Amino acid sequence: YEHPQPDLLSQIYDKRCPCYAKERATLADLQRRGWSYNDQGVKVVRARLRGRGVGNSSIVAIESIIRTGEQVLLDQAGKEVQRKAASGPTKMTYELVRGPDGRWRVSFTIDGWLGG
Repeated sequence: YEHPQPDLLSQIYDKRCPCYAKERATLADLQRRGWSYNDQGVKVVRARLRGRGVGNSSIVAIESIIRTGEQVLLDQAGKEVQRKAASGPTKMTYELVRGPDGRWRVSFTIDGWLGG
C-alpha cells in the first residue's frame, strides 16, 4: 500500500482467495489516483502453526496476533486524505497454500478483534 502495485498481489495471495479481488481493486484504485499509505504497516506480535491439510502438505493454517499502526492515506501531492487510528491486537488466521513455485500464499483469512 506504500507503493501500490496490484500486479504483484499474486506474490502474496492465491488468486482463488476471496480477498484477492477486493485487495486487487483497492490497490488498483490507489495506483490510478496516485495515492499511497504512509504508515508502519502490520506488526506480527505472535504466530503459530494451527494445523496442516489432511492428506495435503501444501496447505497450512497459521494463527497470528497482529497490530496495525496509525494509517495515513496521502494523495499524489503528499497531502493527507485520511488518517485511521492504530488497532489493538487482532487475531488473524491465515490459510496458506504452497504454489507450484514452492512459495506460500494466503488462500483464506479469518480475523477477530481481541480488545485491548
